[in-house]
Amino acid sequence: MKILNAKLIKFGKFKNFSVDFNSGLNVIYGNNESGKSTMQSFIRVMLYGVSKADKKTDMLGDRTRFIPWDEKNAEGILTIEVDGRIMEIRRRFGKTSAGDKFEITDPNTGETIDGYDKDNIGRQLLGMNYELFEKTFCIRKSSASFSGKDDELNSRLMNLQETGDEDISIEKAIKTVDNIKKSIKAPDKRSKSGTLDLMRAKREEKVAERYRLMSAMSQREAEATRLSDAQKSLRLAQEKEKDLNASAKEQNILSKIQGRYEKWKEIQALIDNENEINNRINASKFKNLEEETVKRAEFLERIEETLDQNPKIGYDKERISFKINQAESEKRLGGILIVSGVVLSVVAVGLFTFNPILLSLLILGVAGIIIGILKQNKGKKNIDIFGNELANLEKEQQALFAEKEKNHRELLEICVKYGVKTALELKSGYEDYLLQINRAKAINQTYTSMLGGESIDDLKADADKTEEILKASSGDFEKDFSAELEKNRQEQLSLAVLIKELESKLSYVFNGDKNPADTQSEITAIDEDIKNLENEYAAADLAAEVLLKVTEKRKSDFSPKVNAKAGEILDILTGKRYKNLRISQEYMVQLDNNGTDLQRAEFFSRGTYEQIYFALRMAIGSLIGNGDELMLLDDFLMAYDDTRQMYALKLLNDMAKERQILLFTCHGRDVENAEQFGAATIKLEEDTENVS
Repeated sequence: MKILNAKLIKFGKFKNFSVDFNSGLNVIYGNNESGKSTMQSFIRVMLYGVSKADKKTDMLGDRTRFIPWDEKNAEGILTIEVDGRIMEIRRRFGKTSAGDKFEITDPNTGETIDGYDKDNIGRQLLGMNYELFEKTFCIRKSSASFSGKDDELNSRLMNLQETGDEDISIEKAIKTVDNIKKSIKAPDKRSKSGTLDLMRAKREEKVAERYRLMSAMSQREAEATRLSDAQKSLRLAQEKEKDLNASAKEQNILSKIQGRYEKWKEIQALIDNENEINNRINASKFKNLEEETVKRAEFLERIEETLDQNPKIGYDKERISFKINQAESEKRLGGILIVSGVVLSVVAVGLFTFNPILLSLLILGVAGIIIGILKQNKGKKNIDIFGNELANLEKEQQALFAEKEKNHRELLEICVKYGVKTALELKSGYEDYLLQINRAKAINQTYTSMLGGESIDDLKADADKTEEILKASSGDFEKDFSAELEKNRQEQLSLAVLIKELESKLSYVFNGDKNPADTQSEITAIDEDIKNLENEYAAADLAAEVLLKVTEKRKSDFSPKVNAKAGEILDILTGKRYKNLRISQEYMVQLDNNGTDLQRAEFFSRGTYEQIYFALRMAIGSLIGNGDELMLLDDFLMAYDDTRQMYALKLLNDMAKERQILLFTCHGRDVENAEQFGAATIKLEEDTENVS
């Protein structure tokens, strides 16, 4: 990729400012405040987007720093050339991400170029994320060194060291094992539950269910005792009522008249209450609901929950997919062995003389071909076998989904028919409906008992007469037994209602409960599954530990290549004074001090220190890059003496034959010396904020 032009429409101090860049080495220079840092930041955000404010360091984010104070947004165009095609990257940054705009167009046709993502265009064009770019080809003043972990940098170096192919990654193997561990057990409370977590949760549910069933059994026994006590109390109350009625008959005529009148009022109140309950019963949406329908809805809901909690097929699919990947890897390895064997055989035959070394080479090549063919055939066979298993699991999963859908539709039809959302709501409504029926029956039995076989019409006629007598009299009648009769009748009514409720509860509410012993058997089976999953997790944990040890070994293996390349570059920068480097896995550098001993880079002068880390950056970049990546350098020569500055500029000029390099500086000697190598120079003035 090559930058042709940067147009800063509204960006920092610049407005409508445009600058052209050449191939090779470009030196952009100017005094302090001329906008060099802003120009670098413009290129960065056009390629990688804006950064957020850093609350830990109180650093302002890109939106705050680059949107002019009198504007609502920042805006610019970066014209680039990629593989011979010219493109324009257009971005607008608002004060929030909602105001952002991004597009890539062809400047000749104005058409939008698809295939680029605003968040990843820098990675798409340069082949690396911004963090990796900053540790290789982007060097800011006073920030030459770097250290610490970088997953992408380490991954690329390790993979190239081992195979030369970035797609073959032990990091991916570690991630795969980590994913297996996560699928079994969540690493923390915020993560998605794994199979083992779900199984333990299911066990807790079953333990709670067993406790509930045992509690329900105790409750049933308690309710049966209450029913027996209520029936006994009702018989005593009925016997007491008979005694009270017998005593009441001995009262005088006025008391008898008054008693019949009060009896009529009580019976009429009960009849009104019964009619009100019957109206509610007749209007109930559960009137035609049958108990079997309720049980069917509960059964469908339990089946649906069981199907939702079945993780086995998903786990088997992941396991078979993993085996397919292994078979494909074995197949690819067989192909590599065949090609290697053919190459060795061709070389041996082409150079063949009666030479034991060439004969061994030929035998090795033929063996490689044979082993490769065997591994390829085995890989193909396993791919077919595991592919069939995976297809069968897919069919089984589809069958489960179909069964779940069928059950769900049936449950939904029942719920819609009776205007409820769940089987629990249906059951609750049906219980309330039965309770109303029992309450009406109890009231009917009570006032029927109160009538004692007497015609209600006769009682009403007597009541009407009694009312006329009472209206004509002073109304001062003795009521010797009325209070006790009222209390007794209320007690009988309450007892009758309670008895019906308890009978209904015992015959329906507890009817569907299973034996707690069955739940204990389920808990035992779950414990066995948990034990198996814990063993699987322990195996995956051991595999992760082994892979991490392998990773540490491979990190130490790529160091020689980095050492050699960095030493080669440092040899040029220091005029052959220093060459031998030792670089740790955390990218800390030690330098061979004239063959005497190793000294850390920090013990050398500031100039030599920065030259050491510049050599390290270029070495890493040469190993992981393609050799044509864009380089951004900001005043990185300020600590170099005149001689080493010339060495560095010559090195940059040689590197610029294959790539574009943008060197920003405020020092005149950098410009003058760079011009000696034919570098293009661009001067930024302090008043360039409104240049058209």
